[in-house]
Amino acid sequence: MDADPADDADYPSYSPGAYYVDIVSGDNLTGDGTAETPWKTLSHTMHRVDDGAEGSYSIYISSGTYSVGNGETDDTHTITKDNVTFIGEAGSMPVVDGAGATICTIGVEIAASHVTIKNVALRGFDDWGIRFSSGTGNLIEGCEIHNNGYIAEGGGIHVANCSPDIRKNKIHDNYPIGILIEGDEASASPRIERNEIYAHNIGIGINGYGTGGSADPMVTNNLVYGIDSAMSFEIKCGIGISAESGGTASPAVYHNTLDGGPSHGIYVLNVAGTTTPDIKYNIIGNFAGYGINNTAGSPFIDYNDVWNNTQGNYFGCEGLVGAHEISQDPLYGSYALQSGSPCIDKIPAVSDDPVTIDFAGYARPKGSGHDIGAYEFIADIAQDFALPGGTGEATDYRMFTVPVTLATGSSLKQSMENVLGAYAKGIWRVFAWDPGSSAYIEMDDPSFAELAVYPGRGFWVISTATDTITFSGQPAPDGEYMKVPLSPDWNMVALPWPNNEIELDKIAVSDGFNTFFITSTNNTLTQQQVWDYTGSGSHNGYDPRASGAVLQPGTAYWIKVLGTAELTMLVPKDNAGGYFTASSAKAGTRASKALEDIEKPPPPPGVSMSFESTSSDGETGVSGSAGCFIGAVAPME
Repeated sequence: MDADPADDADYPSYSPGAYYVDIVSGDNLTGDGTAETPWKTLSHTMHRVDDGAEGSYSIYISSGTYSVGNGETDDTHTITKDNVTFIGEAGSMPVVDGAGATICTIGVEIAASHVTIKNVALRGFDDWGIRFSSGTGNLIEGCEIHNNGYIAEGGGIHVANCSPDIRKNKIHDNYPIGILIEGDEASASPRIERNEIYAHNIGIGINGYGTGGSADPMVTNNLVYGIDSAMSFEIKCGIGISAESGGTASPAVYHNTLDGGPSHGIYVLNVAGTTTPDIKYNIIGNFAGYGINNTAGSPFIDYNDVWNNTQGNYFGCEGLVGAHEISQDPLYGSYALQSGSPCIDKIPAVSDDPVTIDFAGYARPKGSGHDIGAYEFIADIAQDFALPGGTGEATDYRMFTVPVTLATGSSLKQSMENVLGAYAKGIWRVFAWDPGSSAYIEMDDPSFAELAVYPGRGFWVISTATDTITFSGQPAPDGEYMKVPLSPDWNMVALPWPNNEIELDKIAVSDGFNTFFITSTNNTLTQQQVWDYTGSGSHNGYDPRASGAVLQPGTAYWIKVLGTAELTMLVPKDNAGGYFTASSAKAGTRASKALEDIEKPPPPPGVSMSFESTSSDGETGVSGSAGCFIGAVAPME
């Protein structure tokens, strides 16, 4: 095993708090784990935490690849200290890679309670990407677990005799299994929700065995597809449920979408145990075997759409299938239900369906009932936007937003040209802000066409027209807060909701590690205010909006990121809030910038944003409409 200075008894015992690890710039010998002098490797960091005093630890993992070939120590990654949180840097997921390791065969093993891992990729380990061997209150969220288990036939995630939450992860190409839940003479009742699981022999395996052994997870809103026929493992299925040797398996399998494979969708086995899964509200289709294959188990089956399975939709399910099953093409695209799907509103709103959110984050139900499958059907909405009309500074220029998801900037351009005709710089112009170049991008620029257009992104428009543009598309998910990405420096942002005004005090920013309400005096991630363009403000037409302000739908604002990290703005769907807990301590200095940026106003609308006119000799010039502000293009100091 490579020597690690953490083994040196002369090293200090660390106290609870926030620590940083950076495979690129960190140093295990000279670093103390602070933001300014981080540690280098995860092995060293875990040693320091395990040897530290009792309390809560937060570990910020910087972007990079943590592998033996890149300086990581070949040592076990086992967490035995309670109350530890590992969070990967926002914007670029750090990768923990098992390539070259011989001792470290499991990416992370959790043998403690209240351990959280977010936004980290784990790949290439001989056995498991992540293994939970004990503890309560543990969580894996927003991680990517892939290409593990090929030497020891482990897989992606192994849960043994404990009950973590595993949600919103991408789990793929592990051998032979994506997630294995085992209760071996003890209980395993994790929550497995909103994961994308593909390219395995078995997507999710659930097994209770031995006297007192039980596996009773809640498995909801998962996408399980692409069961791999090329892998050599004997059993192949989307979800496998078994009980043996006196054990029990009673999972709740609700609102999953299972699609495509060489064998069965859900395979229920029973070998001298008790297997009683609750299988409801799922879409199960396109399997070469059976949709649901039951061997001596006693499943309860109802409100599923089981269809187009080669050997048949059911085997061994006589007398076990409820009266509300259907077998019809669900009419989905990329697994989201399309208009006319027979799965829409199929489950009565008064049913005992406990699932109140779907895979994408939309609240259930949306119509007269809940929808079958991982997705609730979301109809497009239409939102009108009236052009400013060119009557003065306050209206010539307007910061606006499109509170629906459009494919790209070219879709935005097409929506406007459908009403206004071909893009005409003498009548209307639209701009986006590029934080990377600290410059505006105009709608006729090729790079504008590739921009992502999503609820929460802001734009400029300048126009002499007064037409109303109708934008149509998917609304933002309303079952949780909306995440709006923020780049370093200036960003044009907006409320993602078409009609809801939101108090600025309820909106937060996060680097994935620290979360602060924007207006909090603890917030060093961004300015503690946003900027609103009124045309009459004292800062190039802007007015600051700070604590107590209420942001309006349809209007865009500026916000300044003070550091070099990618951030996320967290917007609740209403002023009740309650979706996240803000940090009470200030962020590390790696996330903040010089305090002189705290009050700096945003880039002004400039001469490049005025109207263009064409003279009689064909020369193109710049002109402004009545009262237009014509100023410098570069950000003001």
